[in-house]
Amino acid sequence: MAKRGLGEGTICQRKDGRWVAAISLGYENGKVKRKFYYAPTRKEVSDKLTEELAKLKRGIPIITERQTVKQFLEHWLEDSVKPSVKESTFISYAQQVRVHIVPALGHLQLTNLGPQHIQNYMNQRLKDGRVRTKKDGTDLPGLSPKTVGYHRSILVMALGQALKWGLVGRNVAELVDPPRAVKYEIQPINPDQARAFLDAIQGDRLEALFTVALSLGLRRGEALGLRWQDIDFENRTLRINQSLARLNKGLVMSEPKTKSSRRVLDLPQSLALKLREHRTRQLEEKLAAGQTWLDSGLVFTTSIGTPLDPRK
Repeated sequence: MAKRGLGEGTICQRKDGRWVAAISLGYENGKVKRKFYYAPTRKEVSDKLTEELAKLKRGIPIITERQTVKQFLEHWLEDSVKPSVKESTFISYAQQVRVHIVPALGHLQLTNLGPQHIQNYMNQRLKDGRVRTKKDGTDLPGLSPKTVGYHRSILVMALGQALKWGLVGRNVAELVDPPRAVKYEIQPINPDQARAFLDAIQGDRLEALFTVALSLGLRRGEALGLRWQDIDFENRTLRINQSLARLNKGLVMSEPKTKSSRRVLDLPQSLALKLREHRTRQLEEKLAAGQTWLDSGLVFTTSIGTPLDPRK
């Protein structure tokens, strides 16, 4: 057995011929806590020991807890993300983790996850999706640069939290460059096209919806989340306070997309007239529906008063 000095770790050879190095990390519950490293040669295990001791001197913690990337991401979503973000954001993160990241990277030990794993994952998903899942061997689909960049951002946030929690020594996702996203120029409709569209929907039960959304530049969820109490006919204003979205097969109201999205807009006389006509139509539908009418307080609803699905 070959030993190193106090505080420098220990190296010895096992009966099976493999070499093992150990670093003492103090006491936990009255017992010495150690971290072990294994290698087929003394030089390899010595190099690893030197590397880990150098980390200790720089103040980088040595990680002893063993958990997979899958286990960590599940804890991160529940303990860190869920209490701090909007429900829609949490569901988006959780879906990307469950459907894409975990099948490809979830089997790896968190402490063994390196930049090369993330880079390879990104390259393959961008190329043709030939990423074999650990569970059933099926191929994952190819993705756009924007989506793959989103996955990298999720991993950067998650591993940043792992670093704060002392579970990893560095954030390896930050060492991987995001993919180059192709930017497409938005081609908005011109005034002639807008007039043609409004002419085509005249008489439709949701004519006011399209007219208001197009004239005021409302997002789909903002228009569908509009309530009668948000409209001031006397002062001719319209207030954006909430947005309707579909989350986990259910429709929910959420705060506007950004802080600046919460706003008060002037309501031209022509739009106010359209909304008054729409309210009269809605009251007629309420009378026709009778007891089946569900009063949501929304301006734009189904024929029985329930919210309209933003995805339909």
